[in-house]
Amino acid sequence: MVRDSARHIFDAPTIATEDKAYAAYVVGLARAQPPENDRAAGCEWIARAMNLDPSQARYRDLLAQCQR
Repeated sequence: MVRDSARHIFDAPTIATEDKAYAAYVVGLARAQPPENDRAAGCEWIARAMNLDPSQARYRDLLAQCQR
C-alpha cells in the first residue's frame, strides 16, 4: 500500500522535483522490504531519488549501501 501510494505520487504530472525524489525514495524502501524483498529494484528507485535530488544525504547514504 505504501509503495503504491508513493508510486502514484511519483507519477503525478505536476509534482515538484523534491517531492518526486522523496516518493522514489519511499518506493525504493518499500521494494527492498518484505514482502517483496527485491533489493535490486529498491536500489534502482533509490538511484532515481538521488538523481532527482542529490542534495539529500539520506538518498546518497542509502545508495552507497546499495553499491556494497
